[in-house]
Amino acid sequence: MYAPKELGELYQKLHDGVPRTKNGGVVGDARHVAGGGYHISRALLLDHGQKGDYSIQQARDKRGDEDAASALDWTFLDQTGDQGIRYWSGRLMTVCRAEDPRVVAVLREWFGTIDGRTVTGYSPFRKRIVTSSDKSHLFHIHHSIWRDVCEDWPKLSAFADAVLGVPAAATPGPKPALPKVSLAALVAAAKADPGRGQGGTTPGSADDVRLVEAALLRHGLLDDDYATDGAFGSSSVAAYRVWQRLCGYEGADADGIPGKTTLTKLGAYAGFSVVA
Repeated sequence: MYAPKELGELYQKLHDGVPRTKNGGVVGDARHVAGGGYHISRALLLDHGQKGDYSIQQARDKRGDEDAASALDWTFLDQTGDQGIRYWSGRLMTVCRAEDPRVVAVLREWFGTIDGRTVTGYSPFRKRIVTSSDKSHLFHIHHSIWRDVCEDWPKLSAFADAVLGVPAAATPGPKPALPKVSLAALVAAAKADPGRGQGGTTPGSADDVRLVEAALLRHGLLDDDYATDGAFGSSSVAAYRVWQRLCGYEGADADGIPGKTTLTKLGAYAGFSVVA
């Protein structure tokens, strides 16, 4: 069993974008052999009688070098801020929920933490949030990579670009204008809507709120039930408060009321621009 050099190159590209990180490993140890999964090669799993292991059932996992491990653990030195695991777990949630083709082509699933307390992740294959009891994922993001692309550098490089926020290659023709979110309308809604009845909205703010709530939903911070009503109620305020903490704000600076810096950062990932 070996670690493909391309997975080392994938880590290096991620590390270049997020320097306060380390390579947590590709090849699993004896514990991984017993538990199965992508840290172990297909051949070794079969040698140990684990022909039913989930990581070698799909057609894509029956291709590729049988001796190659196909996972990467990306270890973080920080929990919060734009170098922290919580921020980058949220970023991964966003690109997965958006079904970025560069991610779907490479990633079977990932596990990390958005709140620093619970392990969560997402499976682009299953198109759903996944969880794990492995608390080591509070400190590193685990990537299960389809076995047929673990040595495909162009696809792995494009995946890293998607995670780091590098836009996909532009298609010919004029670039569509981004939808605009009014900071003033959002602040007014965040201050008034929690005091209204369920689903009550601030006049003129609902469209702006829906764009922001959709972004919070893609980050895994807001439940589906509250992401389409256009009301910036208490659940949306709480979700935005978590987003502010992911951006490195604490205490009174993380009050759930959108500010220009955090809203602009959210828009950069979700595809909207911010106006006054």
